[in-house]
Amino acid sequence: MSAARRLYQRVWNEDGTGSVFHAAVLLGGFAVTKLFVTLGWARRLPPIRRAYGSLYLYGKSLRDKKKTEYVLTHLQPGDVVVDVGAGAGYFAVCAAGKVGPSGRVICIEPEPISRGLLEINTRRVASETRGACEILGIAVGERRQNGVLHVCEWNLGESTLFPIDVGTRECGVQVESLDALRPAWEPVRMLKIDAQGWEAHILRGALNLLRSDRPIVLIEYWPFGLANSGGNPSELVSLLLSMNYRVYRLDRDGYPQVVDPGGLADLTVGARSQCDLLALPA
Repeated sequence: MSAARRLYQRVWNEDGTGSVFHAAVLLGGFAVTKLFVTLGWARRLPPIRRAYGSLYLYGKSLRDKKKTEYVLTHLQPGDVVVDVGAGAGYFAVCAAGKVGPSGRVICIEPEPISRGLLEINTRRVASETRGACEILGIAVGERRQNGVLHVCEWNLGESTLFPIDVGTRECGVQVESLDALRPAWEPVRMLKIDAQGWEAHILRGALNLLRSDRPIVLIEYWPFGLANSGGNPSELVSLLLSMNYRVYRLDRDGYPQVVDPGGLADLTVGARSQCDLLALPA
């Protein structure tokens, strides 16, 4: 399947409806992303980096605004948020505005280009809202180890810690567990994880955090990626349920629907599709 087709499926609503304008903007963003990644000299120019960072935030707001607004209703000023797979910073920027100067947003992003955009976007929100974002250029998993990040050239947001099928380059990365990092943050109010199939590995390295802090968990559910990372897609939901969480699927408008453990196959449409899950401590 072509990269453009895969992106188109991702921005279109699960029920087959959607905004043509929305899809056009995101597909235009895909073309700019491809140019941005391909022309290494261009992405080093500050005006181009700033323009791309702004385009990214705009595109994400078109797709995720309502869902993000609902999730942020669970936060208060002064809360601590951990954003794993922060990308260029859309969720981190929104969360920083909500927790304010007395709160903290810890952004974990191992991919260097995305992390550069993250720095630009979080610096902007810090000057506008005084929300504090801290950036860690590492990956997280079950334990400390040296890892290899497989970077997707056509979509930086699809970089993974396991090999993916097309258009990748590799770079070394330090992997830590969230439990090892937690003492510097506690208590964590919200944990957001978007790791392209590596989510179960990350949760297994965060069991003490889940038990002690009982954070709200916003997590991507991508059966294809979960299976290709060496796991079972059902493990992700089973682990959260075993930790006494209530698990909901969020639709595009942020409306939560209770997840039936026996109906996981109905959560997504198609082999490559994905959805966001919200886990609330019971």
